[in-house]
Amino acid sequence: MKRQYRALIDVAWFGVALMTVSLSVQAQPEPKYRVGDHVEFTTNGTCLGSEYAVPAKGTITKAERGNYVFGNWTGAYTIQEDPIPGKLPRMLGRPIASQDCSFRSLGGAAPAALTEKIRRDENGTVLADREVLDCDNLKHDGRNGQPPPPELLKKLIRCLPGNEHPSPVGQDGATTMDLTEFTIGAPHRWRTYIDMGQGTPNTMVYPVHVRWNKKRFLIDRNEQTTEAENTFTCFADADNLWQCGYAEGPHKDGKKQEIMVKP
Repeated sequence: MKRQYRALIDVAWFGVALMTVSLSVQAQPEPKYRVGDHVEFTTNGTCLGSEYAVPAKGTITKAERGNYVFGNWTGAYTIQEDPIPGKLPRMLGRPIASQDCSFRSLGGAAPAALTEKIRRDENGTVLADREVLDCDNLKHDGRNGQPPPPELLKKLIRCLPGNEHPSPVGQDGATTMDLTEFTIGAPHRWRTYIDMGQGTPNTMVYPVHVRWNKKRFLIDRNEQTTEAENTFTCFADADNLWQCGYAEGPHKDGKKQEIMVKP
C-alpha cells in the first residue's frame, strides 16, 4: 500500500513538472529583430532611458532561440557594434529576453566598417599588401665625410627594429613603412653621450626628419598608422658602414586605425 501511495505521489510530481516545462516552452520569447536589423541597445542589461543604461548601436548578426536551462531560456542576439573611429567593431551578445526594454529599432544601414582581405602564402604566413624590403641583405657601405646617400638612408630608417619586416614563417606581423617626407638637415660633429653608436670626434652626423605611414598585418586585423613623424641621425661609422637611429627632435605619433580582415 505504501509503495502504491509513493508511486501516485511520483506520478503527480511528474505531471506537475511536465506542466511547468510545457508552460515554460510556451513562454519562450520570440526574437523581434532579425539578422541585418540596425538597433540601439544597452550593453549592461538595463532598460533604454534608465540613468544606469550604457547604450550602443549595432547590427544584429545572429538571433539564436537557445535552450531551456535552469529555468531560463538562453536565446541571445549577437550584435556587431557600429565602428568607433580608429577601432575594430566589437561583437557583443545580449539575451533575447531583454529585447522589450533594452532594444529599439534604428532603421537604415549601419556605418560601414573598414574591411580588407587577408593574404597568406602556402605556409599560412600572413603577407603584407606589397613586397617588403629585404633588410637582411641591405648593402650600406660608406665613408665618413662623404655626402649621405638619401635613398640608402631611407632604407636604413625603414629597416630599424619595429619598422619594415615580413612575418615569420607560418605567423603574422608583417609590417610596411612608407616615407612620405624626407629631409636631411645640416651635419654636426659627433657628440659624446648624445649621438649613439660607433663614432669619433671627427664623425659627421646628419639629422634626418621624416614623415611616414606604417601598416601591420595580423591574422585578425590590420593596424595602420598615418601622418606620423620622427627625427633620426645617420652617419658612416668606424667600420665604414652607414647607420641610422632614432634621435631627439620633432615627433608625432600619427593617427591609428584598426581594420577588419576577412578571408
